[in-house]
Amino acid sequence: NDSKNINEIIDDAYNFSKEILESKKLDEYAEVIVIAKSIGTLVATKLRNEKLIKASKFILLTPINETIPFLKQGDFIVTSLKDSYVDASLLKAKENYFPFLTIYEDLPHSLEYANNFYKTFDLQKEILDNAINYLDISYKDIVE
Repeated sequence: NDSKNINEIIDDAYNFSKEILESKKLDEYAEVIVIAKSIGTLVATKLRNEKLIKASKFILLTPINETIPFLKQGDFIVTSLKDSYVDASLLKAKENYFPFLTIYEDLPHSLEYANNFYKTFDLQKEILDNAINYLDISYKDIVE
């Protein structure tokens, strides 16, 4: 149905993800890595908040405003001040709290440069390198 509003889309994604998670035995794993973008950041962090995802590292690309209350200090977060789906200034005000937060100045929600494949490719490599570094770092030293 093309007439679904954003809340219905979020609810559908949440319910679908919850159903899958409940059918898996994630507790058998010492750690789970969650990679989410946009609406997926809200779904993933809400599921974590409900204790359906535990012992995880979260890579959250372009979270939306609704995700902000569910963010944790140890999350890897990438956003931009020009992202129209989040008020990145709310995150910027807490950037000392989030050690793995990157805020770009002039990128849209898609994290790409218009008409510049090479610059976009370099950006994606930079984000990937930072994410790999994040995964190598234990956040035992960070108070949750």
